[in-house]
Amino acid sequence: MTGTRATSAEETLFASVQTLRIEPGYRSMLANEKVSAREDYLRAFDRGAEHVRTGAYALSGLAHGSDILVLRATHRIEDLHAATSLVSEAGLGRHLTPTSVTLGTMAEMPGPAGRFAVVVPLADAPPASAVPAGARMALIDGRGLGAVPFTAVLEGDDPLMGRRFLAGGLKAVGPVVLGLRAEVRDIVDHL
Repeated sequence: MTGTRATSAEETLFASVQTLRIEPGYRSMLANEKVSAREDYLRAFDRGAEHVRTGAYALSGLAHGSDILVLRATHRIEDLHAATSLVSEAGLGRHLTPTSVTLGTMAEMPGPAGRFAVVVPLADAPPASAVPAGARMALIDGRGLGAVPFTAVLEGDDPLMGRRFLAGGLKAVGPVVLGLRAEVRDIVDHL
C-alpha cells in the first residue's frame, strides 16, 4: 500500500474560470432596461456567492473579445453549477456569452491577493519556484474535467507577473488573460 491517501468529496475544491463577452444587443437597450438587467444580474450574483467563493475582474480593453473574468471555487460542484446558472439566466446574464470556461480542482481556496489576476493555461503543472515574487498562485487541475490540463491563476499587484512567470521556460497552451480586480457592481455599471 502506498502513502497516498484518498481525497474525500468534502476536501475536494472545485473551481471554474469564466471569461464573458457582452452581446451587442445589450448596448441598444433603453437606459432603464439596462439598469433593470444589471440589478437582476447583481442580485443573482450575490445569491450565487452565498455558497461559492467568487471573484470578479474587469477585462474590457484588456482582453480581446471578453469583458468580465469570474473565478469561482467551492467544495460542492452542484453549488458551482447553481451559481453559474443563476447569473446566466438573470437580467444582464442573458446578454453575456462565455468566451472561455475552465473547470478543475484546486488544493486551496483562492483569495484576493492584489489588484490583478493573470490566467495562464498550461500543459504541465509549474514548479512553485516559477511564481514571481509578490504574486500568489492558485493552480487549477483540469485533468479529466476540462480541455486544459492545468491553469495557473496568478494574483498580485504586478501587471507583468504573467510575463515573469512564463520567462522561466513555461509555455502557455492558450491565451493568457490579465484582469483588473473590481467589485462586480463596478464592472457591470461600466458595460
